[in-house]
Amino acid sequence: MLFKEGGVRTPLSIFGQVLLGLAAVLSSPALAQDAAPPKVVVSAAHVEDITDEASFIGRVEAIDKVDIVARVQGFLKERLVEDGAEVEKGDLLFRIEPDLYEATLAARRADLDRARANLELAKVELA
Repeated sequence: MLFKEGGVRTPLSIFGQVLLGLAAVLSSPALAQDAAPPKVVVSAAHVEDITDEASFIGRVEAIDKVDIVARVQGFLKERLVEDGAEVEKGDLLFRIEPDLYEATLAARRADLDRARANLELAKVELA
């Protein structure tokens, strides 16, 4: 830059700065020819199997979620599978206490028998 705040740089000062920079570059140890080469460790290559392995810390979330709902009311007597276990269609997962279930079943059968009796009575009355 030839112009500076407060005046003009003289060509002599520019030449001096270039000369100082050139002297610094030429006297650097990187350009010295007398430096010994660095020591390098060398080893022979050998073949071995490498296993791909990686450990990560994280959280996983299931893609699919299933809600299990019983077809009948009652209390669970026994749980036959653990959380996360793989199951197939038709596998027994839980046992329900039979008391309430059997009482409900007996009541529904009695309702069915009553309805059949009413049907037979209606057929007799209409005949």
